[in-house]
Amino acid sequence: MGLLDDYQEDTQSNYSASDDASNTRKKKTDLEREIIMKEADLKKLLREKADFELEHRKLKKAEERLRVEQGELDKKLKILEDDERILNEELGSLKKKQKLLPS
Repeated sequence: MGLLDDYQEDTQSNYSASDDASNTRKKKTDLEREIIMKEADLKKLLREKADFELEHRKLKKAEERLRVEQGELDKKLKILEDDERILNEELGSLKKKQKLLPS
């Protein structure tokens, strides 16, 4: 049985060596596939990030324009309120003068 045992050990060693090489190759292929997928995911994420950054800049500009427009409208509103106050005072004064006139 010594010769048969030696043959079986040699055969198992050869299978183990080829299995190890096959396993290593499979693991390497799996890692390469995973790397490719992660790189694709990263590229997609970076494109999405760039799109969001662009949209954010657009909104910031629009926000600033609205802030400027609001400031201008506030000034116009203040002028109109001042004019209203002045006209009400003048109207009140004219009504008092009218009451003081003899009928």
